[in-house]
Amino acid sequence: MDFKPLSVLVTGSSGFIGRHVVRHLHGEGHRVMALDHMPPTEPLPDGVPFYQCDIRDGLLPNKSFDAVVHLAALAGVRPSIHDPIGYEFTNVIGTIRLLDFCRRMAIPAFVFASSSSVYGPDTPLPAREDHPANPCSPYALTKLHGEQWGQLYARQHGLRFLALRFFSVWGPGQRPDLALENFRRRIEAGQPVIINGDGSQRHLKS
Repeated sequence: MDFKPLSVLVTGSSGFIGRHVVRHLHGEGHRVMALDHMPPTEPLPDGVPFYQCDIRDGLLPNKSFDAVVHLAALAGVRPSIHDPIGYEFTNVIGTIRLLDFCRRMAIPAFVFASSSSVYGPDTPLPAREDHPANPCSPYALTKLHGEQWGQLYARQHGLRFLALRFFSVWGPGQRPDLALENFRRRIEAGQPVIINGDGSQRHLKS
């Protein structure tokens, strides 16, 4: 099959996942534009332009793309409990603005970064895609609403919408305060791993 490079807008490009997605797409030969409200903390690949804006109220690029990969969001369950309005504006209103941007610019495909937190704490593990959603935090609720808005735009405007419910994403460049990266650093340094709680946590093998 002949390879056809795509033009892709990646939001949240300065974040942990966004940096990897930008590099991967560029490495595969696609034309990528990186978008974030914060400048990148490390150089972008040669030829990748950076567009700085806040998806809540900034002006989006005045051009069309073959796809949008939407990673920009306020993350974290605990912080969302103290700032539900901020999470609603960023994660829901920001997503709606991008979906409508796709409608206006005739962009056919939209990949949305959702979260496993939409399932809730009582979902049997390993979770199935068709398990009922039961969000138990503002963050989880905003991610579920983002999925629902995407499904609505798919029905009404023919947008190809894909939601990815990420679980524990880990790799180079992870925030040092997160558990897996913290464990890795301590093991590499020959230090004991510290596990908070009563020690009853367990790993479920898939």
